[in-house]
Order: sequence, then structure tokens, then C-alpha cells
Amino acid sequence: MIVKFEKEGLTPFTLDTDKLPAASVEYLLQYGFAQSMQDCIAGRAKAVATEREKEGDTKAEIAEAIAIDIESRLAKRRDAIESGTMTQPSTRDPVAALAKEDVLKALREKGKKASPEKLAELVANHVEKNRAALVAEVERRKVALPVAEVEIDI
Repeated sequence: MIVKFEKEGLTPFTLDTDKLPAASVEYLLQYGFAQSMQDCIAGRAKAVATEREKEGDTKAEIAEAIAIDIESRLAKRRDAIESGTMTQPSTRDPVAALAKEDVLKALREKGKKASPEKLAELVANHVEKNRAALVAEVERRKVALPVAEVEIDI
């Protein structure tokens, strides 16, 4: 299997895992597994705590809710990896993602919430009205904070 690391403006790096020492393959598998598990729970403790604090839960109830949420997500991710049914990271539209970020921030600042349908409508309207500014900001962020793209060829 060939694995590839690419980052805009840099030479891509590839490895043929069939030619690597066992220790290297073990490292890649362990790191990838650990990172995948961490990714599936990223931000969950804070999200659950915030939600449960609003409901007036005690610290002990919040801690229990966080543990249940995280354990559940970790188990689902492990099961998906074991069965080969994990979903691939989506290729997201950076302009729409930034627009969603803006809309969510504006809603929070006004103390409002939106249904998924309404949120999608607000994001689409923001993109339609402000596409040039959003594109400029996406491009600015690419320069300031480049994000690695990883591709695996099997």
C-alpha cells in the first residue's frame, strides 16, 4: 500500500508500507489509530459540559455525562474501524465552512439558535451575499495557517 502526504507548495512524500520495517508500520498504525480515536471525541467534553450546565446538572452529573458520551463515541469508532465501515473525512467546501462559522458566531452573540434547516438557509444566504469576502478570508487563512492534506492510495 502506498501512503502519501501532500501539502500545498511542498514536494509530496510517499511511503510503500510493504517495504517498511515492522516497527515503522506499527508506529503508523498506532499513531493513526490513536489520532482517529482522539478525533472522534475532540471537543466533546466541553460541548457536553456546556449543555449539561445549562440544564442545571451538578458537577458529578456532568462528569458522568461526559464519560458516557466519550465512551460511547470511542466504542462506535473502534467498532467502525474493526468492521471497515468508518466514514472517510468529508471534503468540505472551505467557503461554506467559513460561512457556517460566521453564522454560528452571530447566532451565539445574539443568544439565538437555529434548526439545521434554518442554519443551512442562513449559511447559503451568507455565502450568496458575501462570497467575495469569504473567499478572500479563506485564501488569507491558507497562507496564515496551511493545512496538511493526506491521501492514501491503496
